[in-house]
Amino acid sequence: MSRRRAEIEKDKQNRIRLGLQEPDAPKITLNNMLRILGEEAVIDPSKAEKQVKKQIQERYDKHLKANDSRKLTKELKAEKTRKRWEKDAAQEVRMAVFRIDYMNDP
Repeated sequence: MSRRRAEIEKDKQNRIRLGLQEPDAPKITLNNMLRILGEEAVIDPSKAEKQVKKQIQERYDKHLKANDSRKLTKELKAEKTRKRWEKDAAQEVRMAVFRIDYMNDP
């Protein structure tokens, strides 16, 4: 999985270098706000902070929306559980049961 993601990221970087794709906007947080926004943050820090908090909230909402879109429906979840149980039942299980009547001699 990570190899596939690395290949996708490498293709993206190549497209950016060739000018076929715009680079992603910098991910602004409250910690790096002054460094990224520069003079704009110095001139009006409250406005810059408001803008950063808005971007952080948008990223969070996007994350929640993506999670909800990947979430399995009730039927798919039941089907997945059923398949897992069938797979587990197909495996052979061996066990031995012993009964000890007296535990007098340690």
